Amino acid sequence: MPLRISKRSEYRGLTLSFIIYALASFSLVIFDFIAIDSFEKSSLNEIIKQRSIVLLTFPLLLLGSDYTIVKFGKISTFQKRWITLLIILFLIFVVFAISTSYDFDKINYSLIFLSVVVYAFCVLGSSIYRRESKFLKAQILLNGWKILLLILGLTFIISDSQILSAYIIPTTFLGLILLLILSPRVFLLFFEENKADINEQAITNYGLLMMLSSFILVAGQFGDQFFSTIALSDQSLRKYLLIINTFVFPVVFFGTFMGFILLPKWVNMSESQVRKDFNKILFLFTFVSALFCLISYYIANYLAPLFFDSPIPPITPFETLVIYIIALMRSFYSVFSTYFGARFGNKSLGYLVISNLIFIILFSSVLLISFPVLFDAQNEDRNLLLFLCVIAFFWVSRIALSMFFYRMSGFGRACFR
Repeated sequence: MPLRISKRSEYRGLTLSFIIYALASFSLVIFDFIAIDSFEKSSLNEIIKQRSIVLLTFPLLLLGSDYTIVKFGKISTFQKRWITLLIILFLIFVVFAISTSYDFDKINYSLIFLSVVVYAFCVLGSSIYRRESKFLKAQILLNGWKILLLILGLTFIISDSQILSAYIIPTTFLGLILLLILSPRVFLLFFEENKADINEQAITNYGLLMMLSSFILVAGQFGDQFFSTIALSDQSLRKYLLIINTFVFPVVFFGTFMGFILLPKWVNMSESQVRKDFNKILFLFTFVSALFCLISYYIANYLAPLFFDSPIPPITPFETLVIYIIALMRSFYSVFSTYFGARFGNKSLGYLVISNLIFIILFSSVLLISFPVLFDAQNEDRNLLLFLCVIAFFWVSRIALSMFFYRMSGFGRACFR
């Protein structure tokens, strides 16, 4: 059972947790603004790709153990063995790459794999503290890398080195080792004996499903940035990153934090109360998203250009409408993901995850094949608008699929119970 703490202590922890989360999130936005304005496209692309690799790979390493800790308070024996095996393989690869190569690029990418290991342990530690409602410590472990990234980014810019910028991602995540030294509890998980009455298979299955769900969520959040480096020119890429950070970020910011807080609470609440909260949150986000988009339109077109040396084309009203749809759907998806993680059993989660995985694979395949036909190198404005419409279609489709599963669970269909 989670540890019981006083209401006053919990609210204080929530407030401090929100401050850290806000500081970390805005640090990431500021870093992206700096990268947009200061780094060459090759360096910017490299940073985006390396960051995507870390954030897309760590769920595969954890096998959903970060979610099983929040829901069950433990990880299965199979998860322990899986994580241990992959860590050993990663470390062997890193040592081999560093000892046999004098190519700094290869060494840099080998350090990316080591970064995955370090961040995975930070996420595990964060899950332990979430389970115990110690949200401040959980936030520091989960999002501390964003603050460190900004500090390193400013350092590299002051040193005026495009070469150093290629190493900023592994340096950032390896710096998290300092946080792990202060959180030794995460390593004790691998030495704890599970009781005989524990359903190991159920924990493993839940973890596997949540790992796939987490991978799908992160792929949706950062996959568009990866595709943008392929589809868009330098100018359009900078404008797209500006759009993501001024329009989409504020809405997703609140949606993600609410999911962070609500998941451990919704696990123990009645279904009727959860659905009341769920509907209120969706209703709230509809208006909050519109308000943020109006504010962001002013910021992007009138304030942001004052801080950029490189001119960025203004954002049109139609682009703003498409962006509103993207922001709204992404915030909705955060709430849906929280509900499914807290309330769905393994069977219903399996249907949901497989459906989403099939959709993402098909969508990504069609998009990659269609790149030469859809995107014209001579028409940058059209390319950006088309790319925004493609991303909007992606998120609307994801929400439609999520709504189907949500409604079916409400109707009490046998396979969704």
